[in-house]
Amino acid sequence: FESLPNAGMFRWKPKAGGKQLARKFPVNSPLNGQTFLDGNGYDMLSQLLTLDPKKRMDASSALEHAYFREGVAKQVPKFVFEDG
Repeated sequence: FESLPNAGMFRWKPKAGGKQLARKFPVNSPLNGQTFLDGNGYDMLSQLLTLDPKKRMDASSALEHAYFREGVAKQVPKFVFEDG
């Protein structure tokens, strides 16, 4: 890969040490009272997005993940423009 033109332009590891995913998908961080991702969801997402294919979770393992058994409780979405 390194011998390809412009290969140096790619950054395979984030400078933030892998914390970019946590910023985009905060665990149990309510936005106007709603949570989009719990610990199981974050764990599954991070395993699915692992760069190394040998370490990456496959689809059959994802379907068996605790996220699909426990998941986030159903909620009625609240929007910024709604009151209370």
